[in-house]
Amino acid sequence: MRWFTLIFLFATCIGEGMLGRIQYDLSSEETPAQLEPRFRRQAQKWKNGKVGSRTINYWFNNNIDPDSQAMFMAATQAWAKDTCLKFEYGNSDGSVQVGFYSRGGCYHQTHSRGSWLNVGCRTLGQITHELGHALGLGHTHNRHDRDNYILVDWANVDAGYYHIARMNPGMKLEVYRNQYKAMTTAQNDNYDVPYDYGSIMHYGVPPMYPAMQTRDPNYYRTIGSGLISFADYLMVNKHYKCDGM
Repeated sequence: MRWFTLIFLFATCIGEGMLGRIQYDLSSEETPAQLEPRFRRQAQKWKNGKVGSRTINYWFNNNIDPDSQAMFMAATQAWAKDTCLKFEYGNSDGSVQVGFYSRGGCYHQTHSRGSWLNVGCRTLGQITHELGHALGLGHTHNRHDRDNYILVDWANVDAGYYHIARMNPGMKLEVYRNQYKAMTTAQNDNYDVPYDYGSIMHYGVPPMYPAMQTRDPNYYRTIGSGLISFADYLMVNKHYKCDGM
């Protein structure tokens, strides 16, 4: 089975992230340079139907301090707790190219040979969220069936873009909008797992320019989480065909 190597390079945060319930605006997560490739890779489905390895090989860049390593290890333990996945420390040899972003928060990128994960925000909830991307999970609010559960306020999306763009010249409106677009059924397999407002992979609602409304108003103030939900574990177990989990 294919081994994936995750490269963890810590950089300076653009803004402060939130520990616990994740409340996303792009000033605390990605820079314009990282947004475009990220939103092009939202598909969950395995290529050619081949399931990836349940052993995730990772290594740390030399400039990562012990406290940051411990925070990442806590994220791996959280994902391994109720799945069949194993995380093993390796070295830089293997299927991935080392990527480094001189400035950035928490973000994940894929390329043809593996994964890059940058964890500059130093918040456990966001690190766990980005590790979910490295495991193959897209954003919950990008599911192909999301319109049954949320409404996107495109006027607020655009207002949020212009607010962020003042601090990040060069950001494209289309790229910013892509984070709120639904995937297609060709891209996204939900394995019959119910939509979960409390998923760690769901964006929260920022106080300024809230981009989403829940169809069930009881969930509006609780969407997004810094903790892995039952549905998140179930999705990973189905994605990796974890028998008996």
